Amino acid sequence: MKINRRAQKNFWENLGLSFFLWFFKTLSDKGVKRFMNFISVNIGYRIGIRKKLVIQQMKRALPGLSHQQVLDYTKRMYQHFGLMVYEIFKCDKDALVDNASIEGLDNIEEAISSGKSVLLATGHFGNWEMLGFYLLKRKIKLSAIAKKQRNPFFDEYFVQFRAKYGLDLIYQKGALKGILRAIKDNRMIFFLHDQDARKSGEIMPFMNHDASVFMGIAKIALKANLPIMPAYHIRTKEGKSIFRFEKIFYPSDENMTAFEVMDKLNNSLAEMITKYPELWFWVHKRWKSVERKKRNP
Repeated sequence: MKINRRAQKNFWENLGLSFFLWFFKTLSDKGVKRFMNFISVNIGYRIGIRKKLVIQQMKRALPGLSHQQVLDYTKRMYQHFGLMVYEIFKCDKDALVDNASIEGLDNIEEAISSGKSVLLATGHFGNWEMLGFYLLKRKIKLSAIAKKQRNPFFDEYFVQFRAKYGLDLIYQKGALKGILRAIKDNRMIFFLHDQDARKSGEIMPFMNHDASVFMGIAKIALKANLPIMPAYHIRTKEGKSIFRFEKIFYPSDENMTAFEVMDKLNNSLAEMITKYPELWFWVHKRWKSVERKKRNP
């Protein structure tokens, strides 16, 4: 009998997730926090899950950092991932949001009062899941563009997990129908625009190097005459959370091209990464497709 290796892999991954969720329930909040910090430092940083890639990309994108600073930020990045897992699966989300500081409250109020969909632009920066939770807690109708998980067990779990808080999930593949529905319902739509878009993207500068950039959020804003608002979750060195909402801009009214829109969003994200390098998801191979094309024209 032929063994379905993918099905086997999915089964064991799901078993691992179920075990961790059960294990988290048996521990206190402090216990989970300490456990995830131990895993992050000793497996993520010391053993090194894509550690060489993280260091290489950080040195290229932020050449002003010394080698020791890069190592320090790399270690703190892995610790940040551990805190993200704790915040998503264990901590009291209401308490985290209630104790957070808000920057740009007038911008979020403008978005609410606009009476139309607002496109929220962020990256894999800070805890983007908690950023969405803050908006949902404010009773703001929110949809998010997401890539379908390879493992169907994981995909089903996260769809149900997010739906529990009121998030409407739109899969990246064939997203147009869901986006049109969200616009009709005057929902805010959450885009994470910082992954390698490969052949489907446009080549433009990001962090001093050419990258393939998804243009979807810019094209939708221009086609549907919708405003865009960059938004971020920031974790300070003291462990405090800040939800930052930047000034809304209207690409159609400002006669911007799609390239100009994405350049503005890339610069906004790059500014946040430069200020808080430890909060970005450096394990993504952000510049891979462009570098590969240069090697193999």
